[in-house]
Amino acid sequence: MHYLTWPLMFIRKRVPARRPTLACRSGRNACFIGQVGLLAFAAAILMLCASESFHGAGFRVDTEDELQGKIGRENDPVKKAKLKVRLARLKLIRGEDACEKDNDDLCHQMMNSYLELVRDSWKDLEASGHRASRQPSGFKELDIALREEARDMEDAEHKVPFEDRDFIESVIKEINLLHEKVITALFPSGNPRSKEKNPPPAGKPSPEAKPAPDSKMAGPGDSSAAKR
Repeated sequence: MHYLTWPLMFIRKRVPARRPTLACRSGRNACFIGQVGLLAFAAAILMLCASESFHGAGFRVDTEDELQGKIGRENDPVKKAKLKVRLARLKLIRGEDACEKDNDDLCHQMMNSYLELVRDSWKDLEASGHRASRQPSGFKELDIALREEARDMEDAEHKVPFEDRDFIESVIKEINLLHEKVITALFPSGNPRSKEKNPPPAGKPSPEAKPAPDSKMAGPGDSSAAKR
């Protein structure tokens, strides 16, 4: 095997060993600073690549104008409904911020735009002809959005000025009414969660409850009649 290994030995003898750079020879601190700078540069490159891949994977947050343009170009009613749900979320965030800052004009404008978008989203889903119980795409996104946004509005109600709370309550009422329609479409046989939240009234027995046996005690006369 010597005829295979001798070229490597020749290269090993001919290639000189690497010597420390000028920065390292001048002192350990300079060498350390150079290495840290190189690592920082490499980390910045990795973060840039990760950011590009993150945006390229579809996780970039669209602006209102971009979403509006996509809605105008989209022909599929389900996809259009999903885009409107995303745009409505942005309108709601701006509206909440305006309401908290007592900017009544912008608050009412954004809230009305939000309600119009979620209503249009529901109309698009109805026009698609899909049964929500079997094809929940779009319906499910609207359901989740309305549930979360109703909670956000309930929290925002305590942060807005007192004179604006009636308006916020009216928006919450509209959200809940629309949410009930979506829930009914997703669960046509009844919402299982509503049965747990609404137990039977106190005066009426549960349908699963069995009648109690007759607990009437027999008197002395009854016992004597039984013996006869």
